[in-house]
Amino acid sequence: MKEIYIGDSKFSSEKLAEPVEEEKLKIEASKERWGVLDDASERFAKTLETNNYKFVAELPNGMKYPTVEDWVRSRGLDSKHIRFYPAFIENTETKALLFCKAKIASKLDYNAGLKTEADILSLLPSDITTPKLIKYFPENKESGQLELLVLEAVKWSEAQVVPVGEWKPEYIEDVRLQIEHVGKIPLTSMPSVSQTPQKNIQRLFDQAGEQMTEAFESRARIILQNPEMDFAPVFVHSDMWIKNILISTDISKPKTMLVDWALAGAGYKGEDLARLWWDLWRNENLRPLYREIKDKETIFRKSILKLGLLYVALRDIVEYVEHIPTLVEPKLSQILAKIKEIQKQALVMLEYLD
Repeated sequence: MKEIYIGDSKFSSEKLAEPVEEEKLKIEASKERWGVLDDASERFAKTLETNNYKFVAELPNGMKYPTVEDWVRSRGLDSKHIRFYPAFIENTETKALLFCKAKIASKLDYNAGLKTEADILSLLPSDITTPKLIKYFPENKESGQLELLVLEAVKWSEAQVVPVGEWKPEYIEDVRLQIEHVGKIPLTSMPSVSQTPQKNIQRLFDQAGEQMTEAFESRARIILQNPEMDFAPVFVHSDMWIKNILISTDISKPKTMLVDWALAGAGYKGEDLARLWWDLWRNENLRPLYREIKDKETIFRKSILKLGLLYVALRDIVEYVEHIPTLVEPKLSQILAKIKEIQKQALVMLEYLD
């Protein structure tokens, strides 16, 4: 049986349908917003060739991987994911199968692109399990080389993304331990751009403004005005969705691997665990576990997790709020409903910690 390799992004191997005119306009708008390079495909191919790599169009399991054009089309309606192209590549000398991310857009809204992620990966302590950094290549506008981050490819037999419905308590415990290790990393040991929070929680609260319900706003003020709350920044992964967590296939001793450190840097205590908890909330079988966790936590640690939940909710709310001025019906009503759903979930989760 052929080995399957995975990266930190999923993509359907089914042939993309030709986009309708409205979708084409949205894709073009996303490309313009983030400055997607017109010659990204050609530059990606040249970047690989120059550095002794080649694109792997078909994986060992027979899955056909998307080209740059397919990736832009598939992500064009979700603009924030259009900036980096993830792909599998092969070292033409060693024949090793690797994973890479190439920056194909000129505009970014966080950190400093792949260079910061490469620096962070090179500085992570050994007790943080993550795919090994192979090499970082800076952009070279004269030669046309794209900024490129090359990582080891992870075998499916070693670790994989586990669907939310299949998560188990032992997975959560191992991730929690990893998050504790991450939070102990001194901010001063990381790149300077990662030492200050990219999103300030009070500013997020202000930006959410009139879109907050009375109940959510009241609960948020209680947390933000708590004189004993610890707002001191700590190092966080900051993107702790289950899609960025690979679980080892060793059933007797499952271990976790954290991937995609693009957003890592200064954040708030409780942020990473709250983001994971938020994502796993869809698994109702795990909810009794949250009550057990709550009973074991100290008052201080529960307050920190509440801060993390508030931050996660506000960050998601503001991401939608920023798009409101450009929206028309029916999309506007859909986004406003989503904002209310986020607040409703946050309030229920916060009640679990009371």
